[in-house]
Amino acid sequence: MIIAYMLNKATATCIGLSAVKFLKIDRDATMIVLPSDHYIEGEKEFIDTLIQAVDVVERKRGIVSIGISPTRPETGYGYIQMGEKLTSMMPIYRIERFVEKPNIEVAKDLISNGNYLWNSGMFVWRADGLCFKLR
Repeated sequence: MIIAYMLNKATATCIGLSAVKFLKIDRDATMIVLPSDHYIEGEKEFIDTLIQAVDVVERKRGIVSIGISPTRPETGYGYIQMGEKLTSMMPIYRIERFVEKPNIEVAKDLISNGNYLWNSGMFVWRADGLCFKLR
């Protein structure tokens, strides 16, 4: 089994087991991974974002990481650098790189760059993208 490298060990184990279970039920299962400690403001926008993410994953078979527009420099969050825009209709970008919890000076630089989002820790992917059959 292959687990996405960006997840910590305990979470990754649970996600991997879930992917295997989902695939036994539905070979085309799509997974949405959400942290349990987030406050979601703007429920309709959030649900619309998840619907778009599922649509992208089912068509492109990639991994979607949901980013949040930063409102201030923050050292407690990781950042996602946005790459090329993938669609003209929706704000979906290729991920250029992740920056893990920077110090305050780096966080200020990332915010002023205008090309970074906070990493929400929310991901969408097809379950078969995580698992492969062991021989």
